[in-house]
Amino acid sequence: MDVLIGTSKASCHVRSIRLSGLLKSLYESVDDFLQLPLTYQAISNVQHQGSVDEVLDRSLRLLEVCGATKDIFSQMKECLKDLESSILRKRGESSLAGDVEAFMISLENN
Repeated sequence: MDVLIGTSKASCHVRSIRLSGLLKSLYESVDDFLQLPLTYQAISNVQHQGSVDEVLDRSLRLLEVCGATKDIFSQMKECLKDLESSILRKRGESSLAGDVEAFMISLENN
């Protein structure tokens, strides 16, 4: 059981690091895009204002989705910590089944 907990914990940590890296990379890419001279020209050109507004709106939506995704992963991480604590405290098979069921219900509710 300890091996399973350790493996799950390590797997979650690796995913969290990857997600964090992806979000950072996305943010940097959007920032780099906005710093490009052609982007600046497009933004300053009144003719293209509608399409620029649309691109900026979509970029903001994408960043909001990334933020929501990060929040969901944070909640999942907390749920896993609670599950791990409960397993370590109780160490019983019957309580383990209840804890896993409670964890699955909490995932469905989030």
